[in-house]
Amino acid sequence: MHVAYVLDTFPAVSETFVLDQITAMIERGHEVSIVADAAADHDPIHADVERFRLIDRRRIRPSLSWSTLPRVLGLTGLIAGHGWKRPAICVRSLLAGREGRSGELWRQAVPLLHIDPIDVVHAHHGWNGVRMDALRRLGVMNAPLLTSFHGSDATAYPTRYGNSVYRALFAHGERFTVNSAFTRQNITQLGAPDSRVTTLPVGVRASHENGVPLAARNDDPIRLLSVARLVPVKGIEFAIRAVAALRDRDVPIRYDIIGDGPERASLESLVRELDVQTCVSLHGALPIERVRESYATSHVLLAPGIVTDDGAAEAQGLTLLEAQSHGMLVIASDVGGMPDSVCPEQRQHLVPQQQPSALADMIQTAIASRSHWDEWSHAGRQYVTDHFDHAKLMTTLETIYRELADTGVRSVG
Repeated sequence: MHVAYVLDTFPAVSETFVLDQITAMIERGHEVSIVADAAADHDPIHADVERFRLIDRRRIRPSLSWSTLPRVLGLTGLIAGHGWKRPAICVRSLLAGREGRSGELWRQAVPLLHIDPIDVVHAHHGWNGVRMDALRRLGVMNAPLLTSFHGSDATAYPTRYGNSVYRALFAHGERFTVNSAFTRQNITQLGAPDSRVTTLPVGVRASHENGVPLAARNDDPIRLLSVARLVPVKGIEFAIRAVAALRDRDVPIRYDIIGDGPERASLESLVRELDVQTCVSLHGALPIERVRESYATSHVLLAPGIVTDDGAAEAQGLTLLEAQSHGMLVIASDVGGMPDSVCPEQRQHLVPQQQPSALADMIQTAIASRSHWDEWSHAGRQYVTDHFDHAKLMTTLETIYRELADTGVRSVG
């Protein structure tokens, strides 16, 4: 079976869950192609990208400038270079609405012209599903479409582009997956047919469940950790403010922040403003092996996510699962899909969003409750094993692929 994964960029250090899906299907004997924009040269590369030679499986979308004249010239080159292969489709794509006239649909189509035949197209994020549905109806490919929704594509994206943005996709797409009940509720409210939606959370590999027992880790000082892309929805600002409050209470802690993003400069400025440089470190993006080392040596994972003005919220909270699989305690905001990613025994650690003092109080309470650490640590590991086992979830995904490939594409209009 040949599955084409349609992504924003590849490889993407912040989307190891997609990488895990791809490698799982290769290990199960399936052919895989990856359609994506090229990642930035400075991004760290996961070892599995090289081990599975995934760059050789990638088909890069050609780039087009957003400046008018360079874009017209670039699009002219794309038409001349690839239009001869499917001339009628090329013309139709250029006449198909705003994205057609801008050349975006043809840019999206070009790599797909070179990986036929495809048994299943798996688009990650709703916006990629919209484009793949449009391209299929133009005749670029004739394979069933699975679209996975992950978070902002079910909240902020329709807020920006309108609640009807997925109307055609929901009418024509064969299957949809969501990572949590929160995301499922969002897309069904937007019109997704519930009978074609499967809740398939991002899982954790059993081999990741390791690390020194929590009570045996060096606790001088207590180590707090966040692993997140530095964007507003992650709420890292409020964790830094909570750490400053704990510093003022003479609580000995160390807070490590792993991840990069547009808020990094402002967060570094906040660290200086609050004078917490000695206990807060922003490390930027790190290879996954370094991230796992941090999970295995830290005590408490902070996930202080917020609901942004456009309605975006953390849809699942994969770092909560990774942390619990390594025996960490977790403290998270009570928003989005995060509560479902916290084991019942630790849901008392959920806090209101955007309240640094409440977050500081909970951190201090968790630190002081050392007699419960082993209980909470074990419960977290077991919860992840029972509900988020990567291998079991990949079997479910493989079953969806087989069902789609066996039934083929239904009639679309």
